Amino acid sequence: MGRRLKKKGFVPDIILTSPAKRALETCLVISAILEFDVNKIIQQKNLYHASEDQLLNIVRAIKDRAGDEEENVLLFGHNSGLTVFANRLTNGAIPNIPTTGIVVIQLSIEKWKFAEWGCGKLISFDFPKSKDD
Repeated sequence: MGRRLKKKGFVPDIILTSPAKRALETCLVISAILEFDVNKIIQQKNLYHASEDQLLNIVRAIKDRAGDEEENVLLFGHNSGLTVFANRLTNGAIPNIPTTGIVVIQLSIEKWKFAEWGCGKLISFDFPKSKDD
């Protein structure tokens, strides 16, 4: 999945991950493929089995950086919260985000603190068994 992100030119500015073993291991593998400095990965305990409302609050708490017009955030977390979060953010209908599934969402906001349900547009949804590498 990291190679697929890299092929699409995705470059994260921020990576937030649950400290849970599998989430963190996946985060480290994908971060290495994307050539993201692992020392800049932010582990957040509140990502561990976070509900969709908790995830929205985590996004709202991301610090806006001066001079940055667009930031790409990569979240590593757990279901069922992530699937519900993605659907409520985009008014979408993804039945389930499988393990290492990646949902790319573009938010129509000027600052992270303005994130609200329905403010996102689904750009892509990909997962390991969706197609061949």
